[in-house]
Amino acid sequence: MKYDDFKRLKQLQNIGKTQKEVSEKLSIGRRLVEKWWAVSEEEYFKMEKGKIEYLENYREFILEHLKNLPQIRGANLLYKLKEEFPDFSASTQTFYRYLKKLREEQGLIQFSKRMYSTRVREVTGEEAQVDFGQYKMKTMYGTNVKVYFFCMVLSHSSMRFIYFQPDPFTTETAIKAHEFAFKFFGGRTRTILYDNDRVFVSAHNYGNIIFVKEFEEFIKQHEIITRFCSPRDPNTKGRVENLVGFVKYNFLEGRTYCGIDSLNAACLRWLDTQGNGVINDKKQFSPREMFEEERKHLIPFHPAKSQRQLYEVNKGNTVKYKLNFYEMPSGTHLLTNKDRVEEDNGQLLFYFLETGKLIYKHKLAKSENKIVAIEQYEHHGTRRRAVEDMFAGIEAFEKYMAVIRKRNPRGLNKEGMALKKVSQHYSKTEMLLAFEHCVKMDRCRIAEFIPFLIYKFGRERAGKFVPAITLYNYQKRADEIAEVMYGK
Repeated sequence: MKYDDFKRLKQLQNIGKTQKEVSEKLSIGRRLVEKWWAVSEEEYFKMEKGKIEYLENYREFILEHLKNLPQIRGANLLYKLKEEFPDFSASTQTFYRYLKKLREEQGLIQFSKRMYSTRVREVTGEEAQVDFGQYKMKTMYGTNVKVYFFCMVLSHSSMRFIYFQPDPFTTETAIKAHEFAFKFFGGRTRTILYDNDRVFVSAHNYGNIIFVKEFEEFIKQHEIITRFCSPRDPNTKGRVENLVGFVKYNFLEGRTYCGIDSLNAACLRWLDTQGNGVINDKKQFSPREMFEEERKHLIPFHPAKSQRQLYEVNKGNTVKYKLNFYEMPSGTHLLTNKDRVEEDNGQLLFYFLETGKLIYKHKLAKSENKIVAIEQYEHHGTRRRAVEDMFAGIEAFEKYMAVIRKRNPRGLNKEGMALKKVSQHYSKTEMLLAFEHCVKMDRCRIAEFIPFLIYKFGRERAGKFVPAITLYNYQKRADEIAEVMYGK
């Protein structure tokens, strides 16, 4: 207790105030009032002198760190003291007062700017907050190395989890970090709050968030409710933003990098003693103590076994999978050198790795050492029937195909093949718009169908399956549709 507070306590005691009244008047806890109630002023100075003399034993250690890094935080320095001297027993308040006095004596004043933010007490087990950080560390050889870390904090108890890795986080490694965090907590919250990090969000479409494919599958699979806010928003996710700073300046600052595994192990020890073990002055409980109650409300988490795998697309537009080669549409190699493969009920689904768009579906080959070409299991007539099944009973499609059948019956299969290829890149709803346009304009042909899709949704998707010279001609027709037919 500071001398001014002690002196005020004694004044109130002398005029007959009770311990409860003194506690309320000075806004300090009853336990603290009880501790100093029977202590005289002379005893107070003896106790303070004893504390100072005790801390003087650690003066050189503290000064060495202050001179090497004047801006080091008091909490970080206290942790280093306890780490180096396990028998260190001074209270946190006493150490901070001594550190302040030592800084003033040595002219090593710490300049800092603190950010305050409104904190809302969340429902138990309801929400967690996630953010990322990075920090430059020194190795034992004096070189710089950058580490990247993932933070998750439970909003109710402020229980924290940190995970380090040597490379920037990708969607895949961020999901892995989530699973580590859920294992650490013994479950997950119903909701998780993020900012618009590109690891999770690929784009925004008129206010709707478009998730990265792998992250969308992860949250759907585990039924996680997501909330998003702007980056650096302390009023919304101040807990995790404060944690990022806490990790940088109370754990990493002044620490030597000795490998990522060593850093993660040291961080778990630090979380146990400092990050989750220190009593919060406002709540009068440590995060670990509050977590004992919150743990009961967490939802059990069971990591899903994924069958997704990455494979190379070679120059012949084929992908090797389990001793067989599967043919991809012409030009796939130019668009991606790797794709993602999923095995589902006897079918292989090939996706673009970057966008998550479906490239093609193959039936899983039963024999080995075969080249499974597109035509081997799906000739033109099969493709046409697949399209007819997709749009069966829809008036615009029936009229479109009736015109083609009347004009050139032999061209039905070829038209079906072209429409099947289009269906791999456009949704059923998007294709219906094109059918309606062609019927309305009385131009039922693929050379009108695809230009309309280019006009409506851009040429990027069409460029994935239409040859360059044909795409050029289709773009000219798309411009005509925009200008003549729709006045754009």
